Amino acid sequence: MFCIPLKFVFGWIFSIDDSKVNERAKPTFLRYKLECYNALYEHFNGTIINRQKLIKEKVMLQKERVLLETDLRNDTRFVKLEELKAGEARIGKNLKRLDDEEITQQLSLFDKQ
Repeated sequence: MFCIPLKFVFGWIFSIDDSKVNERAKPTFLRYKLECYNALYEHFNGTIINRQKLIKEKVMLQKERVLLETDLRNDTRFVKLEELKAGEARIGKNLKRLDDEEITQQLSLFDKQ
């Protein structure tokens, strides 16, 4: 008896010469071999094709976004919106810095005891 790891079975099955398979087992063997072909095809074809579709879709969305951003940058309301967002972010950072300083000062009270 010979044993091989399961992950090698699907490729190894193709190395078996159909003419040397027992006549009673041949239909079952050929069906199994066909299933292996189909499984490999579906795996690689599905993975590669789906990935290509997603990449194309991503590129189209990126192009559309860039065009929209370009148009919006010419709109003064968009520029104002970006300025407001930057202001909010700046204030948020300053609040965090003040909170951190306050916590550090309060913790230092406990160190003096």
